[in-house]
Amino acid sequence: MLLFLGGFFYSGSAITLFASFKYISAGLADVLIFTYPSGY
Repeated sequence: MLLFLGGFFYSGSAITLFASFKYISAGLADVLIFTYPSGY
């Protein structure tokens, strides 16, 4: 989270903020998908 905020304030770009948010959201989604019981 600190790295995320640091990157945003360092760049000062809303595009970077959006890209970082999308990247983090995708990462969390992947974690949920891979850790969710899927019938194995």
